[in-house]
Amino acid sequence: MTNYSDWNTAIVHYFTQNVPYSTKIYLSLDDDALTKIGANFAHDCTDNSWAENFCEIVSRKVVNGEKIDLDTISGHDSLGYPRGIAFLGIMVLAANQMAEDEQIDQRNYFKRLRQILNLPDDGQPRPKGLKIELNEEAPEVQLWKQWNRWLIRQGFIPTAQEGFGKTTKNTNYPISQSLLRNADKDRLRRIFIEMHWQTRWDEQTLFTKVANEYSRYAHHLRSLIDDRQRYEPLAQAIHETYLDWLECGSANNLIGESRQRAWSRQLYAGIYRTEDFLGNIEYSLYPKQQRGRSLDSLEVQCNGNSYPLREDRAGWYLPVGILFRQEISEGTTYQIKPDTQVEKLILPRRDFWVLVPDPDNPESGVYASWSSPKLGEQFIILFRESLFTDLQRLRDENLIQWEGDRENKCQVFGDNSNWYEIYQCQVLSQAWDGVFLQSQELKDALQPTTKLSISLSGGLRVASSKGWIFDYPPQVTAFAFHPSVEIEVSNIQGNSAIAQKSYPSNTPMSFNFPSVGEFMIRANCLGETSQRLIKLINWGDVDMALQNQLGG
Repeated sequence: MTNYSDWNTAIVHYFTQNVPYSTKIYLSLDDDALTKIGANFAHDCTDNSWAENFCEIVSRKVVNGEKIDLDTISGHDSLGYPRGIAFLGIMVLAANQMAEDEQIDQRNYFKRLRQILNLPDDGQPRPKGLKIELNEEAPEVQLWKQWNRWLIRQGFIPTAQEGFGKTTKNTNYPISQSLLRNADKDRLRRIFIEMHWQTRWDEQTLFTKVANEYSRYAHHLRSLIDDRQRYEPLAQAIHETYLDWLECGSANNLIGESRQRAWSRQLYAGIYRTEDFLGNIEYSLYPKQQRGRSLDSLEVQCNGNSYPLREDRAGWYLPVGILFRQEISEGTTYQIKPDTQVEKLILPRRDFWVLVPDPDNPESGVYASWSSPKLGEQFIILFRESLFTDLQRLRDENLIQWEGDRENKCQVFGDNSNWYEIYQCQVLSQAWDGVFLQSQELKDALQPTTKLSISLSGGLRVASSKGWIFDYPPQVTAFAFHPSVEIEVSNIQGNSAIAQKSYPSNTPMSFNFPSVGEFMIRANCLGETSQRLIKLINWGDVDMALQNQLGG
């Protein structure tokens, strides 16, 4: 039997386990996610579905008579998780169940939430227990703020925020977490069926193909595709929907409640690039972990050798094998053993790879497909020769630049290869809308997803504790297209500002931190906000971190 605490813990794991640090977290809970979360429990579902089980248990926990009682889920549990996450999840579930183009206001939203919690409609906009007292904020907002603070302390970027309008100020918190509503997923499945898409594409390739069908979507899905800030989480959500559909046999009757849901039996791989002091370049398979799922004791068969899959960092296994030109050119599928949970590792066929520096150690010289390039970040593009014209056009339009002149490229894989690299690439502008390339996928991959980012460099980094030595803190650079940025530096509680003023953008800056501890860097520019956590430790903490790592 499951209880509220079980679901609360399982939801935290599902959205944060195997997720790289500095990733934006959306609490986008829906029926598909609940089925996968339930599959990780050690017993079978005793209700018709895991979604029904979840709703019943949360309702039993928070509903008292005809009133919602949030006191029952205040504070943190013994693991340090906020107790209110499962309730926030059910608020997002209500947002996901809103119909296509349903008007977003309090009445429509809380009508859905009442249905889920089996609360009667008393004619009021908000249910009993969530009513707003004079000069006070909505009762559930404290839970959202608690969730956001917890995410920041774990190194993630929260995304739940209040709305700007009077009728959406508070309901925007759950609605902002809803990436793909149920209606959007059904629309996508119809596209998959009609287009007979059976190829195991990766997230970027699939996103471009889905975006090409833009005119066939309703307003909500079109607005998600237009929002560059959600590009990566949306591409991931679309890809998960696609994998669910493939996993269930790609049948044409898997629409709505009748469809099945299952964990994918495929892992996907990126590329890991190293270069020795003689300039010899090697590429390795870089397997990605599945979000929210623990897989143990797996081996991948690669070019006649067997490699154990061991964790490198959150989101990734250690690189394995050496990749040859043919594997990168054609894409390859590798067998995984034992095949009881997953059976294949897929290196997708691509015409290019964007390789960014190690986010945990930018000075290491290692590049890999960790993420899209961040603003101000220098990266490498590995590409087929046929894409060079597109890249040169982006340079001619002053949208990107790379090392050397516009003809400068370096051949890889030998003299007969049609694969090249360009180095020290950097995005220069946000004015990409009027540019048309032969490869829309290349444009999607390089077009900036944000107008503002914070980068940390230098200092004495301690990888084992994900912090810096107090005497040698990192420098902070706020990258932006505007010449100046408002920056606030404060302790983690936000009640003691160390610095708060306008600084020049794209310039490394040093701050005098008063003590060891965790400090929040917030940058604001032209209505956009970016934030980053810095953890400072002393030398004694280094010894303790190493002992914990070694199990001492």
